[in-house]
Amino acid sequence: MPTRPATTAPTWRCSPARSARARPSRSGSPRPTAARPATSPSTRRRTTRPTSSCTAATTRRPRTAPSTSSTSSSDRSNVPLRAAPDLAGLRVGTALDVRRGAVTRVLVVDDDRSIRRSLEKFLASEGLDVITAADGPEAMRVAPGADVILLDLGLPGADGFEVLRDVRAAPHPPPVIVVTARDDMQSTVKAIQLGAYEYLVKPIDIDRLRLVVRRAAESRDAERTLGQFVARESESFQVGNIIGRSAAIREVYKHIGAVSTSKASVLMLGESGTGKELVAKAIHYASADRDKPFVAINCTAFAPGVLESELFGHVKGAFTGAIGDKVGRFELAGAGTLFLDEIGELPLELQAKLLRVIQERTFERVGDGRPVPLRARIIAATHRDLTAMVERG
Repeated sequence: MPTRPATTAPTWRCSPARSARARPSRSGSPRPTAARPATSPSTRRRTTRPTSSCTAATTRRPRTAPSTSSTSSSDRSNVPLRAAPDLAGLRVGTALDVRRGAVTRVLVVDDDRSIRRSLEKFLASEGLDVITAADGPEAMRVAPGADVILLDLGLPGADGFEVLRDVRAAPHPPPVIVVTARDDMQSTVKAIQLGAYEYLVKPIDIDRLRLVVRRAAESRDAERTLGQFVARESESFQVGNIIGRSAAIREVYKHIGAVSTSKASVLMLGESGTGKELVAKAIHYASADRDKPFVAINCTAFAPGVLESELFGHVKGAFTGAIGDKVGRFELAGAGTLFLDEIGELPLELQAKLLRVIQERTFERVGDGRPVPLRARIIAATHRDLTAMVERG
């Protein structure tokens, strides 16, 4: 009998079981057979197979001996982690690497070789790239290439505080997680003041360490993304992107350079379509706060009652429909820039409140009497002749 060609699914060749079907008798009539009881597919899978000689047409894979871990009991005896016996059984490649297509590099700094080896094995089993350092000078030398640093405080050559101070002085420092046996207030306070991301005390809880490293890697990735965004925005809104060679535009350039070095409030006057918001962004991205938010609001886009809530925010129950707290634009701007477009259309009652905010550098949410400090620079723009409007009353 010709055989069928092999397919992706296994092709089974079966010789029927003797009790499965009737054989023809010598007289030519089939012999009667007993009827099979009906079974469901799940029941049929649990029952014993009939005695048929079925073999798979595909080639069976050879069995391989189960792999054994190379970590001996002596290696785990000094592991400073609370779940030390489970280190060899941890899953490999969990979601600690938050950047797609890149592996988070972790620097482990500790003068104890057994602790370095234990942390290295654990972090490697989580899918991370691990490098180690045994003293302070070596840690400061390799720290620029790390995304996250696990730092002990008691180090030869230079103590952990000196290493932490050196790392945090870099332009874009990685988050530093202090891992130490010092469980006292002075060390904890000093480490946090120097910029430590977290302070963990030995022996380390594995679940806590995993969570902290993941969050530190995520914060590092978010900082890189923000830096790339700020670089793109700064390039898009540089003064050089404002085209013009006339004497008037040169005066604009001078004003941008002058006000970008301070946090002074700015009022811009000009006709609609002359690029007032473009100049406001140029001031923001030329200042030292270019990595802070730039928040813009058009004062003509909201009704007077809604505009107050948009600017200052409100608390739950401040008015009908206030079902929760709302953060206003002054808070959203943080230490960046708040651009108030068409300030000449602001209602008279809001003008008085805005004047007080600029003078006192504090504001209050609607329905809340607690003052909130204003940290943002205010840049306002209008196409109206404000001097003529004041004279008309």
